[in-house]
Amino acid sequence: MLGDLLLFYTALLSLSEIGLGSLLHTMQVPFRGQFLSLNQSFLLSHALFQSKGEMKLLPLKISSGAALLKSLSPSGRRLTPMIAIAIQGSLFNLGSLLFGRNLIGAIFGSILLGIWPSIQGFAFYGVLFGKDVLLAAEALPHAWALPAVFGLFVGIKSILAICAVLAAYFLPSSVFLRYQDLICGVEQRPKKESSPSSFLRVFRSPLFLALLFLVSWYYWVVLGDLYSLSWFLLRLAASTFLSIYVVRLALQSFWVRKKMQFLWRRCFGQEIDEDLLKNGQAFELLQDYIKENRVVQD
Repeated sequence: MLGDLLLFYTALLSLSEIGLGSLLHTMQVPFRGQFLSLNQSFLLSHALFQSKGEMKLLPLKISSGAALLKSLSPSGRRLTPMIAIAIQGSLFNLGSLLFGRNLIGAIFGSILLGIWPSIQGFAFYGVLFGKDVLLAAEALPHAWALPAVFGLFVGIKSILAICAVLAAYFLPSSVFLRYQDLICGVEQRPKKESSPSSFLRVFRSPLFLALLFLVSWYYWVVLGDLYSLSWFLLRLAASTFLSIYVVRLALQSFWVRKKMQFLWRRCFGQEIDEDLLKNGQAFELLQDYIKENRVVQD
């Protein structure tokens, strides 16, 4: 029973990440990552309540498996979202381990999960930019107000995260069934042939561009040091390329591929092949699996 529950929510989370993510991208909805994190909180909370707290690491296993299955979609092979899904699942699981596999534990875990998308961006770019971004931030007018603004943002995210848990706890089963139908009805956004690489996508990130502008302003306008600015830009390009290469190498490791094959065999009784990946059939198989194994809330 618990094994079937684990597979179902793993497939549903990966399908929602691909389908809902494609829908939000098509509609050009801002803060898409925040919506997807709330969706993950909702599903992990629902799975936790359905399991009656019998599996300690259920949220972590669901999220890790969903991150792997998401990579099978042509439109889902992006490194940062895959890492985010797995880390957010572990943070949610931390809440249930500390406060119990109940409503309180789910709320605390959901708050940690909801805050992470903001922290991940600053943490990743903080590693790339180093101390330069801190020096530039201190040179800003009214720099003292930045922690307060960040705190307000975290507070709003926490309230939304709590709402996601309460929705999973109190909404009737008919609503969750309609949610499953909605996810299964979303069409996959085809991958563009001219889709940019992971390296180029980093340079298109609004947060990356904002921090790049901030540090460039600091060296060029405040200090007037073009030599340091040039050296910083070279270091930034090299560290970005290296970090993406290391992560991609890890995702292509033997352990990751073996785990993906195991999950796919459990769900569909077949091996993953290249034709499955090229034709986008993984998304359709996930949809069929959800339709055939619909979960009704007890």
